[in-house]
Amino acid sequence: MSTPIRLAIRGVRAFGPRRLALVAVGVAVGAACTPMAGPELRARVVDAVRRRRAGAEPTVEERVRRSLAESPRTWHLPQPEVVAVRAGDGADWTIILAGTAPDATACADLASVAGAVAGVGEVDNRIRITGREA
Repeated sequence: MSTPIRLAIRGVRAFGPRRLALVAVGVAVGAACTPMAGPELRARVVDAVRRRRAGAEPTVEERVRRSLAESPRTWHLPQPEVVAVRAGDGADWTIILAGTAPDATACADLASVAGAVAGVGEVDNRIRITGREA
């Protein structure tokens, strides 16, 4: 009997078929609800692991993009282009957001979330509103 089959039998004995089935359903639902395709997600995870092993810190732009993609207020919105420019005094960064948003509230939420990232001093919001304002 092969090792994976033995492990599966031990898993069923230890946790029971119902629990293992619920875990499998949870994994399937989670995979179906991801906001990106599997290969893209895998590439991002591999890239993050490589950078972490190399000791590289994420840039301000990457942190802002991640924050916009993960925030409950902005993950569902069209993600803007993010450019970081060193502010005049050299301490903080100015973030330039460019793209489109469906309404003024969404535009303000994008700027607010970007401005809350550590190291961001100012947000230059160049996002155009495509829909009617509420």
